[in-house]
Amino acid sequence: MNFRYLILIILVLVSISCSNNKSQDNSSKDVGLKVSSDTLLTIYDVEKDSILIGSARAIALGTEGDIYVLDNKSNKVFRFDSIGAFKMQYIYNSGRGPGEITKPNSLFVDKNSYLYLTDRDKRKFFVFNKRGELFAEKKIDLMPSKISAFDTSKVFITGFRFTFQDSNIVQTYELKNSEYRKQGSFGIRTPVENELMVNMSGYSDFIDVVEKRIILNRFYPYHFEVYDETLTLIHQERKEHSQFTAPFREDGLINFKSVGREILILKDWVLVRYLIEGKSYFDFYNKDFELIRTNSAEELGMKGGGKYFASYSKKNQVLVIYEDPLFNVMRYGFEKNN
Repeated sequence: MNFRYLILIILVLVSISCSNNKSQDNSSKDVGLKVSSDTLLTIYDVEKDSILIGSARAIALGTEGDIYVLDNKSNKVFRFDSIGAFKMQYIYNSGRGPGEITKPNSLFVDKNSYLYLTDRDKRKFFVFNKRGELFAEKKIDLMPSKISAFDTSKVFITGFRFTFQDSNIVQTYELKNSEYRKQGSFGIRTPVENELMVNMSGYSDFIDVVEKRIILNRFYPYHFEVYDETLTLIHQERKEHSQFTAPFREDGLINFKSVGREILILKDWVLVRYLIEGKSYFDFYNKDFELIRTNSAEELGMKGGGKYFASYSKKNQVLVIYEDPLFNVMRYGFEKNN
């Protein structure tokens, strides 16, 4: 009997020790977070009392809180105010002539409210001023997937890997004498297992800018890099997640359908969002790119089924597009608990 009591006491002590260690690990990463959400907003035209968006392809937030949406059905860009009321549509013709756009697939809005738009089929990017007028267009030598910029003076583009022309994955363009010229590229392509299948998968890397720093989020193998305005690498990190099983094999085949990720720049954090088997997870980094916490969307109280995400670097807010069945947007706020 005494021996049984001794074993029981040892097991209790071990359990308490493990519980304490686990608590310490969680508290070291958790700075406390208060999550809020606005009422679901439906993008609409106030005057016509009608919904404008059929199916979104991309979303961006402007410095004034305006919402920019690329409609996948009409291939048009619409601009709304912060509560979803229609403000303007960017006017351009569909086609292959100068100033015409065939298949827009990504957009970005800079601090001066200039809109940057890529055309996947024409392999071009376009820049519009805040009045919606075409400012510039440029032919490029890859199929673009994501565009970002400091401002009109310097533009960064990454694309689908099977269309790359050199050993780097980000191209840089500078505005000189009212014309964009390619200035080089950066972000060395690293050889990976089953590279042909990776390159042909249709997935691509993400790029964004914050305070004159460029963040490159590589989709495979999963890691991100930070460059300063001189394009010098100042930080890189590869974080292994238990949800990832590189190279994402399923029944002996590589499956990328369950994997996706993007960068969200907030006031206090840089969020790296990734999708595993239909569920969203978020890594919270501070502005020194130190990992603070990791949470699933469910743990954050976020509604599932979000299609596209956008953020505004002056606020701790994330906008999420839903299509269930009507196009609508929900705004989430993330604030520190003091």
